[in-house]
Amino acid sequence: MANGTFRTDITQFDARENPCNDNSYDNCSRTCYGVVTGDICSCQVGVYGDNCTQTGKLLETGRHYVESASGKSFTLSSGAGVSIPAGAVAYDIDVIVLEYQLSEQVVLHPDQSHLIRVSTPRILKIAPVGQTFTSSVTIITKFSPVPEDLLLRYVIHWYNETVNRWQEVSTSRVDSVTLSATVSHFSSYAVFALPGGCGNGIRTNDTDVGLEACDDGNILNYDGCSASCQIEVPAIWECVGEVSDKSNCSKKIDPQWTITSVTQSDKLPEQTNKLSVRFSSNVDIANGSAITISGFTGLDTTDSTLAVSVSSGSLENAAPWNQSTGSIIVTLVAPLAAEESIAFSFSVTNPESRSGVATVTLQCSDCINRTTYAIPNGYPMDVAPVSYETSILNITKLVAKCSPSNLFNSCSQRCYGLVSGDKCVCPKGDGTTVQFGTDCNQTATVAASKTDLLTPTVSTPATLAVEGTNMPAISIPYAATGGVALEVSIAAYAIEPTLDSSQSDLTAGGLLAVFGPAGSTFASPGVDITVCFTASMSGQTPAVWWQNEATGLWEEQITKSSSGSCVVSTVFHFSTFGVFGSPTVSSPSTGGSSGGSTGDTGSGGGGG
Repeated sequence: MANGTFRTDITQFDARENPCNDNSYDNCSRTCYGVVTGDICSCQVGVYGDNCTQTGKLLETGRHYVESASGKSFTLSSGAGVSIPAGAVAYDIDVIVLEYQLSEQVVLHPDQSHLIRVSTPRILKIAPVGQTFTSSVTIITKFSPVPEDLLLRYVIHWYNETVNRWQEVSTSRVDSVTLSATVSHFSSYAVFALPGGCGNGIRTNDTDVGLEACDDGNILNYDGCSASCQIEVPAIWECVGEVSDKSNCSKKIDPQWTITSVTQSDKLPEQTNKLSVRFSSNVDIANGSAITISGFTGLDTTDSTLAVSVSSGSLENAAPWNQSTGSIIVTLVAPLAAEESIAFSFSVTNPESRSGVATVTLQCSDCINRTTYAIPNGYPMDVAPVSYETSILNITKLVAKCSPSNLFNSCSQRCYGLVSGDKCVCPKGDGTTVQFGTDCNQTATVAASKTDLLTPTVSTPATLAVEGTNMPAISIPYAATGGVALEVSIAAYAIEPTLDSSQSDLTAGGLLAVFGPAGSTFASPGVDITVCFTASMSGQTPAVWWQNEATGLWEEQITKSSSGSCVVSTVFHFSTFGVFGSPTVSSPSTGGSSGGSTGDTGSGGGGG
């Protein structure tokens, strides 16, 4: 016999603590251990009931060995039985089916007095009690209808000894005087009838009883079918089921939020960081709703009111910020239609360091547009909150790559902002130039810059171009981000960077383009960037190159096209790019895309 099988000696049930106080009866040859319903006991010869005071007749019993691989179906002569499909049990078991007929009606708990007992009280016990299954098992039992001409629904119930109540098996199906149901475990079963009227699980259009739009078998509100058997909020709920059947109610719209993207502008320590959030809902949201976005913890910005910049949708231009919860509360100044996006940004101060995933949560209380969906006041209906995990706000404490004593008159702090290798970027303070280059000894002019939230669609790539002649640009197709919105920044610097002696044959184009967010990578087919040059390329072949900080060398990208003083290249990461001319055509680097994470490590374009 396989391990874990149930003891098949039906003359002795579970050897649990005797609930009948060792009462031994003349017609019971042993102490009553067989617990069937709470303190209702069952001995093989028929002692049954509260404290074993009821008697009943064991009509029939059957024992069958069930192999897990093949399953088995069997019935007693009365028609009661069980069907166990192949694989429903994890191992081979012995199954015992016992059918009792009580001399009195089943004793019910006082709060179940609404249950109507059938004419011939029977108990069907299937052991091992508590045995669970990996797929549904069908049980079958017989019953005698109540003689009164009532509108009743006959239902199999199982006895829950934990709460001492009979509980409805919702899968019960009646055919004449036979009931069947699928169950997830073995127990003791009995048939009861539910009374007529709303809540009995039989939808009726009989005007004498009362017209019912639904009947889900209870008289509870807020579950789709009200206590008066009417569909609640038809725009949200739907109830299906024919007349005379039980209604099944579910939400045809499950109100919920979606966070599309969370991005940042600067990952450097102690710098101003613009956080951008884009979200939407699948239902209409009411004007004036206060929406809380939290999870931006560990930042240096103290409790205050922050300015809000809105790029899509309608929000108040200021929002309260709480440092301990890392939350900002934005307020709608116009209704938000279903699937319409809200995109906004706000600025915070990065700490010296911060690690770990940021779990951003969006929630709003009582913000669904009740007018749109005809939701009565007081009816509980909220949009489910949503969480979004992001790796932004991983702030690493940097060590100055430039000499710690290099504090320029117009630069208020040490240079931490790496752009390429040991070349630093530190704002001079006038907004037009930066300290740049090896040991921060070069000055670069900020030619131009631009930042915008880009959302590619299946049919249209998202584009961003810096205004001016010979300025950088980008085109992001849908597949590169999967349609996720990204706040992209482009900064153009006028400078001729110092080259390694091994690359002295290259001619610098006079402009470098820094694309952010630093470290962003893209899926195939990549993104197209346009980088331009101002230097003469006579006799040279211009191409886009990126600096691999791991090696300190510039690596050529595959040229997609060129026109005039600009070159278009397909890339798979954001970094610092420039156009260089070479006297001969170089073989494109195969490491351009895979080196993105290395090459972007120090990118940022901001001062430290």
